[in-house]
Amino acid sequence: MQTLVVDANFLMSAYKFKVNAIAELNELLPGGYTLVTGGPVIKELEGLKKSKSPSGRGASFALEMLRKEGAEVISTSKSADDWIVDYCSSAGAIACTNDAALRRRLREKGVRSIVLLGRSRLAFA
Repeated sequence: MQTLVVDANFLMSAYKFKVNAIAELNELLPGGYTLVTGGPVIKELEGLKKSKSPSGRGASFALEMLRKEGAEVISTSKSADDWIVDYCSSAGAIACTNDAALRRRLREKGVRSIVLLGRSRLAFA
């Protein structure tokens, strides 16, 4: 079973473009997966959730999805991006992110990533 580390912007993009991220992940990884995220990602989403804007609704959706899917939340004092790079490279996990700068850092460490492609589906980058 593969471990997937999800970033806030990945979850928010899935909401924004009405992509069923879980169904897409099930299709990409038919062998199954576990979702993991970092405390800083949760903190970012909780901060955004307070807004009455579309970002607030997206953050609420993302938090609910993580809860329903039983995502493990790992506490860390690092920034979200630093934690994602370190965790994925040490655990052999796949990062789910649309952040270009983060994907570049992950690629330098040999970490695979899943992105929202064409605003309609998920794919390995």
